[in-house]
Amino acid sequence: MSTLILSVPPFTLSSGWMVVAGQNITPVVSESFLARESAVFGLSALPRGARVESAVLSVAVSLTGPGEFLVQGSPELTQDLTGLIYANASGSFEDLALSFSFQARITSGSRGYHRVQAKVSSAVLTVGYDPPAEPPPDEAPQTPPFSAAARRLLPRGILQYPGGARQVIGPESILSFRLDQGVDDGPLLGCACAAMLSVRLANAAGEWHPGGALRGDRPLLGAWLSMYLTGEGPVSSFGVPLGVFRLTEMSGGEDGLFLELRGYDAMAALLERPYLSGTLQMTLDRMLEHVLSLCGLLAEGGLLCNGSAFLSASPVPPEGGTLRQALANLCGAGGSFACVSREGNLIIRSMRTEEAPFVVGPDQVYALSHDERAFAFRHLLVQPWGTSGPDSLRAFSLDQSEPTGENALVIRGNPLFANGADTLGTGLKEAFTGASWQALTMVWRWDPSVVPGARLTVRTRDGGEIQTVLCGQTLSWDGGLTARAYCRVDAEPVA
Repeated sequence: MSTLILSVPPFTLSSGWMVVAGQNITPVVSESFLARESAVFGLSALPRGARVESAVLSVAVSLTGPGEFLVQGSPELTQDLTGLIYANASGSFEDLALSFSFQARITSGSRGYHRVQAKVSSAVLTVGYDPPAEPPPDEAPQTPPFSAAARRLLPRGILQYPGGARQVIGPESILSFRLDQGVDDGPLLGCACAAMLSVRLANAAGEWHPGGALRGDRPLLGAWLSMYLTGEGPVSSFGVPLGVFRLTEMSGGEDGLFLELRGYDAMAALLERPYLSGTLQMTLDRMLEHVLSLCGLLAEGGLLCNGSAFLSASPVPPEGGTLRQALANLCGAGGSFACVSREGNLIIRSMRTEEAPFVVGPDQVYALSHDERAFAFRHLLVQPWGTSGPDSLRAFSLDQSEPTGENALVIRGNPLFANGADTLGTGLKEAFTGASWQALTMVWRWDPSVVPGARLTVRTRDGGEIQTVLCGQTLSWDGGLTARAYCRVDAEPVA
């Protein structure tokens, strides 16, 4: 077995809090802020086709004061990460980004800014692997494993319990799972989508009951489950992440054959806490940066439009709201939507991507509904916060046609439009001019590169094409994978 040793340069995470008060006023102590760092380990140095046997991370850190230091959400400084490392669909390995975080524990002290540091002197990932056996030139793979006709897909999971312990769940323990992403009832504009996972574990011997052989005394509710889909192609193995979910529900009888677990990704699990910043005076881009900084997740992406619009507003209604609602309203004002990636990062995606569409051929489609409805943008309708009924809709239109679900996008109850409707509405109208997509309900083989918001070109058996946007999808595994894709277009008038 060969060994690859990977390390990152030393770094420091700084967290702190403020103690503020005027004369004769009780001091006000702010929350300590969360400091995060993403360290990238160069797994792409592994040879294509290698088989990873072990991967152990060792971290050395020193704290200048009390606080909580976590690696991948766990307090353990030595972790077995073998279950996180898979070849991609082409048989190669991609660099691995690991999350480090530190949050100071507030202590009594004088007024002013207080800072505590976590100094990481070393972080070393030691990978043991078997080198690949070189196939003869005439047997070199021509088709990525995920597209191969003979692919065999198996689920795999990694549980991280509330106490920090990790446990691999192999395909022999997973009877089935269902994963819902995006939306199935309309366009993604202004959505902050949470993905939902339900998974059934074999439990005939009570191995997942309290004290059972696999679970032991560890609590399942509140644990995080990372799901993967792994498999074997004609000549190479591969794996892709499906998401990270906090388990909130379980069901299964005392004598049942399975235990069903259900959970949501970080959008619902972490961002339903209150937004407390109040009114902001800044551009829409800066507002988004501010809200993202409060979310505590690694973030990427940006708004389609209106980023430079200066507003004096709150992204939640006067009665209050959550970080998730604030994020959704900011995305609605900027022509975008928010979701959590399969790796657990917060993504802001444009409703009109410039990426080339993913082409789905007839050989990849199992069932396709003949729905000839299509959307072509002509109107943006804004329902001001605190109003209802069609008479209060504010229209930004390209022509005098009747607004319907086939030509109008509707934004309701977004407080950012209270003082900036003209600027934001005009910007959105310009950004969506020319936007179009077709309705879609399809069952197909699936590909890991297709995520909500992706453009699709679906080629039909009679030689036609459907140009659409993936708004939602459901992945189901029960011995084999079934993928359903959705894009709904409603022909009814907008009420």
